[in-house]
Amino acid sequence: MRTPQNIITLAEEKLETAEFLINGNYFDNAYYIAGYALELYLKARICKTLDIFDLFDFDKNKNRSLPLPQGAKTSVGDNLYKPFKVHDYNQLFILSGLFTEFENKLKTDIGLKSDWFIVSLWNEDLRYSIEKKSKKESEDFLNSIKKIILWLKQYLSTI
Repeated sequence: MRTPQNIITLAEEKLETAEFLINGNYFDNAYYIAGYALELYLKARICKTLDIFDLFDFDKNKNRSLPLPQGAKTSVGDNLYKPFKVHDYNQLFILSGLFTEFENKLKTDIGLKSDWFIVSLWNEDLRYSIEKKSKKESEDFLNSIKKIILWLKQYLSTI
C-alpha cells in the first residue's frame, strides 16, 4: 500500500539518488532518476485532490470501479486508472488540479518559468537516450526540479 506520504518519501529518495549519481559522475542516470521525483510529487497531489488512498493500486477490482448495474458485463472502471499511469508532467498537472494555478504562477515568476523550461524537457524515454548529459545539465535539472517541488509542496502540506 502506497499512501500519498509513501509516494512523497519515494520522491525524496529519487532526489537523494540523483544527487548521489551526480557525485559519482553518472550524469545521465541522475537526470533520468530526478525526473521521477516531480512525477511522484504530482501523483501524491492527485491522491490528495481525488481522495484516493493508493493511486498505484491498479489491479484490485474492488478499487477500480463502482458495483456493476444488474445485467452489465463490463465496467468503465476497468480503465479508470489508466490516465494516472502516465509520466507526462502536463497531464499530471491537469490531473492534480493545479494546472491553471501553475500556469498563472509561471506568468508572474520568471525564475520558476526558467526552471519549468528546463524540467519540461524530461520524459521517461530518456532511459534509451544515447545523448550524454553533462554535470552542469544534470545539476541544473536537479536544482530546477527542487524549485518546482518546493512550489508544489504548499499544496501537499496536509498530507
